Amino acid sequence: MKFESKFDLGDLLKEKITNIKGIVVAVEFRMSGCPHYALQMRELKDGDIRGWIWLDETYLDFVLKTEIV
Repeated sequence: MKFESKFDLGDLLKEKITNIKGIVVAVEFRMSGCPHYALQMRELKDGDIRGWIWLDETYLDFVLKTEIV
């Protein structure tokens, strides 16, 4: 089976319903065939970087291509 994802590591994505934005830091492929993306939040909470959340590809929209350094 060949795994393909719609988005790349480092892309800025937005969740369609809540408009939460984050940078793709990981991609995992499940047996269902639908990629899930770990998004690192861009907002700070109490001065600290927030954790990441895993979201299904169907709930995400592309915002911006970023460079991984």
